[in-house]
Amino acid sequence: MEEITETKNTHTPVTLMAVFANAFKIDPNKQLFFLRGLYQDRQRNSYKGYYFDRLKDERGGQIITLKLPEKLKQQVENGGFYCFQGQLHKDVRWDGVIEPVFLAINLVQELTHDDEARLDIRAALRQAKAVQGYSDLESKLRKILSEGQRPHIVLISGKTSIVLLDLYAALKQARSSYQFSEQRINLLDKQAIIHALLAADEKFDLIAIIRGGGPGLQIFDDVEIAEAALQLKSDLATAVGHAQDETLLEQIADQQFTTPTAFGTFLRETAVARLEPPNAQTTQLTQISPANRLVIWILLAAILLILGVLLGMALG
Repeated sequence: MEEITETKNTHTPVTLMAVFANAFKIDPNKQLFFLRGLYQDRQRNSYKGYYFDRLKDERGGQIITLKLPEKLKQQVENGGFYCFQGQLHKDVRWDGVIEPVFLAINLVQELTHDDEARLDIRAALRQAKAVQGYSDLESKLRKILSEGQRPHIVLISGKTSIVLLDLYAALKQARSSYQFSEQRINLLDKQAIIHALLAADEKFDLIAIIRGGGPGLQIFDDVEIAEAALQLKSDLATAVGHAQDETLLEQIADQQFTTPTAFGTFLRETAVARLEPPNAQTTQLTQISPANRLVIWILLAAILLILGVLLGMALG
């Protein structure tokens, strides 16, 4: 069995029912989910190679039908706490009732009480951030820029990483609109990350963790790092280049970016938007003095008069 990594796509029967409620607008068959819960063996025979058992939410009591292939049936026991990977299907019964069915493809792991406690902590951290609120980084940065100041941003990256070059390249000439400080640490060291976050707090307008893809990203799923991030009074952004599900730290951050380049593009567009507001042309027109407006109207009237004379001559 694979080692479980809690992701944003991990569900319980209760949360998966919310997905099913929207299943007529999306196609959940094309999406893989992780579903955890207490396994209930219905003690029935297989049908076309599958067993239709149940998975119960460990807290709310919600039950969902679990479609198990025979090979997975042999690996589970009644009452066990498991996490499956699979797809959400719709089953139309003979009486017209439509119900959700979770087709299990893989048994990810048998969970213990320690695993359940760890998942509870992660859920509690996400809930705490939701209550605390997510900062609007674009509005805050634009406010600082509009006051004629340069937002001070600390970039926390790996000791030998070159990803900051991608960020600076995306910024282009807008780089001069910001003041950057670089803090290079070992991004595989939990304590180094926590120390860097807490040391930078309240000293910068924005703290940003910058990293490229590759192995070692699981460090950002660490609960202690997320707890430290929740203590920050400064805003936090992450730019971690990978195509996997969000890590816990990314979910705690005020704003996350898929790559360092995407973060640089965001900063550039924020600075440019401040210099060239959307209604710039309209603003310029409204600032024309009354005397100049009169001159413009006289010129327009003269042009129309000349056009009218020329048209009359042509018709005559």
